[in-house]
Amino acid sequence: MVANRKGQERVKGFKSLSVHDAAMGKEGDIVTQSFERHSIRRVIYRGVPYFSVIDVCEAVAEPTNPRRYWSDLKRQLAEKEGFVQLYEKIVQLKLRSSDGKTYATDCADFKTVLRIVQSIPSPKAEPFKEWLSQLGFERVEEKVLPARGIKRAVERARKAYREDGRPEDWIDNRLQNISAENELKDEWGERDVPEKSWPVIENKMHEEALGISRKDHRKLKSLHDDEIELPDHMDPVELAIDTLSKVSAKAIVSERDTEGVEQTHSASVEGAKIAGDARRALEKKLGRPVPSKTNYLRKPDKAELPAPKVKRK
Repeated sequence: MVANRKGQERVKGFKSLSVHDAAMGKEGDIVTQSFERHSIRRVIYRGVPYFSVIDVCEAVAEPTNPRRYWSDLKRQLAEKEGFVQLYEKIVQLKLRSSDGKTYATDCADFKTVLRIVQSIPSPKAEPFKEWLSQLGFERVEEKVLPARGIKRAVERARKAYREDGRPEDWIDNRLQNISAENELKDEWGERDVPEKSWPVIENKMHEEALGISRKDHRKLKSLHDDEIELPDHMDPVELAIDTLSKVSAKAIVSERDTEGVEQTHSASVEGAKIAGDARRALEKKLGRPVPSKTNYLRKPDKAELPAPKVKRK
């Protein structure tokens, strides 16, 4: 799925609920899969599946010289179609060739592969996207078949939260919060804000909206494991403020049609300030800060608690 500024929705990144699909394998694993009569090599790099771009070009375009075809297409994408980030997104990884030797090979993740395939004038482009969606990789389905991907992701999230004992109204609020975050990040991505800048913007937005840094908020909730998602342990009021921050930021960024990091950062923080104003008004009524110590960490059963020490006389 290609992100659209006007709102193709995508739910993604439930990293606190599942790490990878079983099909992904371990770091460095190399798998060869068949699309029609073509072999597509795939390798896990930094926890993410990467495909051999030459294999993809050969399968979709069926050129006489796949390497030359990819070289020409790469130049076309960068120079003529404005895909200037292409060279940053291509990673050279060592893959075994048909001659039994290992060579550094241009590889790309799902999103980049789909962008490349989109520029190949071939009737096999759409069947290839469908093939990717059927491999069992959830994130590909969310990009290629958004309706199916959204439904599966939401169902899985809802089930996981239920199994964790969360109430239904909290689950609904959390899913809305996840959707708002992903829509905002899609907006950032469309405006050429590099992902390395996102944490800086998120930290500033969090401080403006909730009156506390993310780091201190985690300490307040005793979330010492960095893998634990902070919003997964927000109470309904905290979630509402956080969601308002993201929704407001996206609305302002979109309305102003910002360009680049500086403009988008500034507009996003202004959206968070709107949520901050709402928080301060609510705190006056409640007589307490909105950020709370509440968390949903599982409490040990009595049987798991250590036996009390008995003082011997």
